[in-house]
Amino acid sequence: MEKKEVIRNALYKLLGFVIYLAILGLLNILTLFSSAGSFLEIIKFLNNNIFIAFLITLVFFLASLFNSMKYPYNLPAPVFVSIGITIISWMLLEIMNVVKSELNSRVISFLVAHSVNVYILIAAFVLIIEYIELNKKKS
Repeated sequence: MEKKEVIRNALYKLLGFVIYLAILGLLNILTLFSSAGSFLEIIKFLNNNIFIAFLITLVFFLASLFNSMKYPYNLPAPVFVSIGITIISWMLLEIMNVVKSELNSRVISFLVAHSVNVYILIAAFVLIIEYIELNKKKS
């Protein structure tokens, strides 16, 4: 992988995080004009978990960095993708948990109650799919 490509990749990931922060800033401004409980709770959750969003950016950057290398140096890429998807799943499940009281959904209650199993299944599924894709790319 060329140094230029690594820098471009890092800048795109950083730009994505900056766009996320800009959208979050706009949503924070909208909270001044909203009294919807769920909306305010979701924005509060996103504000409290900015570090997690940065961590997701970093994990996917590492995944793309390893993925752009040749075999066998690209073997860690699926692990990072799996970790990133699992973190995103955790965030989505936590957001669902925040609005669960207003939605009163049995599905959300089930997923929240069995969240560890859900994370393990998601991580395993993504890891298997990513290694299959890696094997196809190698051949």
